[in-house]
Amino acid sequence: MELTENIELNNNNFFETTFGSLINNSIETGIRALLPDFLENDAIEIKNTFINQGFPEAIKQLVNKVIDLGKNAVSTIKSGIENIGQLDNIFEKGDLINGVSEVIDYFLNTAEKNNLLSEDVIKIIKNGKNFILNGVSSDVKNELKIENDNINKLDNYNKKWREAYENQDFKTMEKNIKKINKLMENIAPIESIINEANTIKNLHSLIENNGQNFNISYEENEIAKILK
Repeated sequence: MELTENIELNNNNFFETTFGSLINNSIETGIRALLPDFLENDAIEIKNTFINQGFPEAIKQLVNKVIDLGKNAVSTIKSGIENIGQLDNIFEKGDLINGVSEVIDYFLNTAEKNNLLSEDVIKIIKNGKNFILNGVSSDVKNELKIENDNINKLDNYNKKWREAYENQDFKTMEKNIKKINKLMENIAPIESIINEANTIKNLHSLIENNGQNFNISYEENEIAKILK
């Protein structure tokens, strides 16, 4: 039986990479919009300055901090995140936008103190910070909508696989397991949906490796639920 890899629901790697990169790109887009008349070399200089000072890593660390603070504030969450609505609430309770604002301020002040960027550029970005933050907020909300859609799709594919399993329809099971595997490559770690998908992957592997034999013992069924 080929077991699925363990998914740590309390691990912030998904949020660090997905939302960290999203926020970083959103800020870059906002800065470019504020400086439409600047030459490409100027834009590259600004970007390289932020990168060299560790801006992307600071954003990823901020996302982790926001998640932790938000989880502590949202008392209903004991372990893992149960739905996208809770994730939205976590970002709000963790004060994501204020955190992004503070990170921008810190790096602009560093650039100003060390003469890393011109005074004009720093002034424009400072004055346009709310514009940048509005863009970040909008992009995060859009990503949450995408994640919600993906979670709903995964839940639907889980149910279709279960229906096919009850009917011993391996062809339909195969069709849905491919969709499940694809979605699980990069999806928000919503506890109940991910656990069900992992159980399904384990059961599917067991049936497939047994020559599509649906005669699974009680013990094998229980093991499929436990091994995530």
